[in-house]
Amino acid sequence: MELKDYSIVLRRRWRTIGACVVIVLAIAAALTWSATPLYSSTARLFISTSSSSNSGAAYTGELFASMRAASYADLIQSTELRERVAPSLAEAGVESSGSVTANVVPETVILEITATATDPEQARVVAQAYAEGLSELVVDLEPPSGNRDALIEATIVDDAQASTTPVSPQPVRNLALGAILGLLLGVGVA
Repeated sequence: MELKDYSIVLRRRWRTIGACVVIVLAIAAALTWSATPLYSSTARLFISTSSSSNSGAAYTGELFASMRAASYADLIQSTELRERVAPSLAEAGVESSGSVTANVVPETVILEITATATDPEQARVVAQAYAEGLSELVVDLEPPSGNRDALIEATIVDDAQASTTPVSPQPVRNLALGAILGLLLGVGVA
């Protein structure tokens, strides 16, 4: 078949292609509007070492803090932290912590803790509780033996805020993907 033959088939079967696009768009729309909206909230922490007047020691401290930040991001899923934040979540009336993730902003010592829940206020409470809990956990984990002063601190620089815009579902993206998929399916059927 040549390109000319394909265009003839597409012109003859345009109703089939259109029907496939409409059907897949209808399915995508139904799934999008029946999905429960999810909201996200993020708290940001700055990981720092104890201050030093020596620039070489400050640079070493910054490297140490950036390596530790990755470890702290992994602690978000720890049982210890979950148990630490459970009382504050229960006090706030939050039964489930939902989905909580942490990531280190590349080439920085900033740690972002993001909570996702079906209620924007619940997402804010969870993100803030995990940020405060991690900050306390860092103080407990970091002092060298026999010393009360922590080498590393995790300071909350941005409190979690309640969002009014859901992060999921995304109607425009879902409908665009539905239209593309419907078009491909229609061309394949034709």
